[in-house]
Amino acid sequence: MVEDAPPARFYIARHGQRTDFHVPNWTDEQHSTPEGRPQDPPLTPEGLRQAACLGVKLKQCVEEIGVPITRIICSPFTRCVQTAAGAADGLGIDRICIDWGFAEYMNNSWYKVWDAHKLVSNGSVVPHPTELLKTAQELRDTVETRVDPTYQSLSSIDRTIGFENPETWSGMQKRVRNMLRLLQEHYPGEHILLVGHGATVECANEILCPDAISGGYEVAYASLSIAEKSKKDPKEWKMCLIADTSHY
Repeated sequence: MVEDAPPARFYIARHGQRTDFHVPNWTDEQHSTPEGRPQDPPLTPEGLRQAACLGVKLKQCVEEIGVPITRIICSPFTRCVQTAAGAADGLGIDRICIDWGFAEYMNNSWYKVWDAHKLVSNGSVVPHPTELLKTAQELRDTVETRVDPTYQSLSSIDRTIGFENPETWSGMQKRVRNMLRLLQEHYPGEHILLVGHGATVECANEILCPDAISGGYEVAYASLSIAEKSKKDPKEWKMCLIADTSHY
């Protein structure tokens, strides 16, 4: 690490534009076929463009301070993996690590978004979230070859969470907080890119810098926040960038 470099940074990004919110009837079409995955929409073409722009922005950030991003930690959702791939292209990183700590907020609204009730109406059981998404190996095989299937997620989704018992905001805060703590313990001093969702990005920002984001803000598609650890007090972080979208 170069002299006088920031001791640690989290680059925190939301995924790009998602298909189900912008392509009419996409969710219904996914429910109509056995191979459909309404719970895990990919990026739109615009979302892929946003992800590529994010990669360019991150490369610029790294070049400005002369300290590389050493690893990418990503939610297991397809749209996040695709966004992480765009970031990896810009950064020249060949490894994307899947961590459940930064997965989507599994609240009641999430189940409603992809019409999970239709499974129940058809006599099916809604599986646990970890069974609704692709494994790291499946993501590597079908979405992005740079996904590392050997990486062990530092955090997890509570096994009691489900369709009948959705995740609470405090529950999500707990897993995001746990992931941030473990990342700092496992990779002290590193600059790490986190790719997640609107809720988990907002949560991470609030945990790291609660005073810096008072007043509200929008975590837009492919937005980028940067939290930097204080040199004077290692327990304190400051926001260098908050939900910026100027790169696209």
